[in-house]
Amino acid sequence: MEAMVRQGVNQKELSEIANVPQGAISNYCNDKGMPSSEVLFRLSKALSVSMEWLIAGETSQHNDPTGQDNHWRDRALQSEEKLKMLKSAMTGWLKKI
Repeated sequence: MEAMVRQGVNQKELSEIANVPQGAISNYCNDKGMPSSEVLFRLSKALSVSMEWLIAGETSQHNDPTGQDNHWRDRALQSEEKLKMLKSAMTGWLKKI
């Protein structure tokens, strides 16, 4: 992870700073999983990069003091809620079959 190199932290240190299990960070670094929006938010703060940059590697790498991170965090949370509602609806529908 480029941001880890720039900050001079390893996976264990990032794990402690962001309060995220080291195994999860290893998975994210190896494209074996995607962090939740809350974990993504904590990682972005710990690494001093925007959530958008962590997701797409685009735009400014540095945190946006105007609140753009909050915008992306809110959108990610809304998407997670919609997925939970869809899963619940599908589960209920499947039980009726």
